[in-house]
Amino acid sequence: MKKSQILGIIIFIASIFLALLWDKQFKYADFFDFILGIVAALGASMVLKLFPVFRKLDK
Repeated sequence: MKKSQILGIIIFIASIFLALLWDKQFKYADFFDFILGIVAALGASMVLKLFPVFRKLDK
């Protein structure tokens, strides 16, 4: 695995972990979940190399 894929796995796992286990009793909990979903999608795309931007990181 390349560096960006390992970083993507770490980002993906951390954001999913926070989204599922965070206490959702504050005012902007839905917005926080939305942002963590976006971060998880970016982490997954780094692993799967969906975007050309992340392909350039490995060169």
